[in-house]
Amino acid sequence: MTDAVLADAAERRPADLSGRNDERELLDGLLRGAREGRGGAVALLGEAGSGKTALLDRCAAAAGGARLLRCAGVQSEAALPYAGLQVLLRGTLDRPGRLTERQLTALRGVITLDAPPAGDRFLVGAATLGLLDELAEERPVVVLVDDAHWLDLETVDALLFAARRLGMGRVAMVFAAHEESAVFDGVPGVPNLRLGPLSDAEGAALLAGRAPHLHAAVRDRILGLAQGNPLALVELLGALTTAQREGSEPLDAREIAVLPASWRVRRIFDERIRALPGPTRSLLTVAAADDTGDVALVVAAGERVGAAAGDFGPAEAADLVRVSGQRLTFRHPLVRAAAYQGRC
Repeated sequence: MTDAVLADAAERRPADLSGRNDERELLDGLLRGAREGRGGAVALLGEAGSGKTALLDRCAAAAGGARLLRCAGVQSEAALPYAGLQVLLRGTLDRPGRLTERQLTALRGVITLDAPPAGDRFLVGAATLGLLDELAEERPVVVLVDDAHWLDLETVDALLFAARRLGMGRVAMVFAAHEESAVFDGVPGVPNLRLGPLSDAEGAALLAGRAPHLHAAVRDRILGLAQGNPLALVELLGALTTAQREGSEPLDAREIAVLPASWRVRRIFDERIRALPGPTRSLLTVAAADDTGDVALVVAAGERVGAAAGDFGPAEAADLVRVSGQRLTFRHPLVRAAAYQGRC
């Protein structure tokens, strides 16, 4: 694994989770199985903000001494063959192994920029499986793929080829995708785990953990607006003034109940982005179109539109992105979506 990917994994801390006990138990079992030589895969499906990324973060934190490979689909690269696999597997071909020469050549064609083009999809899929099994001989491997609905088709084919054949290996694969995605429909060996809305009790517990003195009527209003969406609960709460939390100021200005929960959250993120200085918005747009999280690359591209490295500051202060050394991560995929889709 590259140092950049390791650093990114180390910087991500699991978000607070309320409820999702069944999901956590299943994922714990999947990771435990990989450690014990019983590989497996699962696909988490849910609306935006339902907790998929938080569960992936929790898997990363629970991976222990396992080798962590992680990537996320990026809308702007959905049509680029093997873009996702290039991010996921870069830095893994740095030592001799048991892959055949054809398999090694195929993967190098995917992962490196100076190698010949990759071979057919079956060969790349078989090589991906072989590489994961080889890496797992040293220590268990945990593969986490967020926003899988934005992955390019070639990457999806290769990863699902491997996921269906993990068998007795020490590899666990967890995918996360939007609930309307058909990527994992009917895929043998990759069960779908749908994340429904939180119950009112679970939602109330989440709010209480963040705002113990929240007025009961305000809590009930937020629960009604969020419709069980965890991120919506957190962001709607965060959008309230102290007076609104105490119940002394009306909430009408924030009541947008005609929209689905995830779009309520997108609207809040949109508002935060619009409030940023122009150069910061431009830099976020560039970062949203990039899949590497490399600050230097994003800044170099941002300079062409009049932005500079210091323009990340307002976005960090608004809790939209996190910059650590040379790594940049969006606080949530919805932030990336808001930055990318609001570029016009």
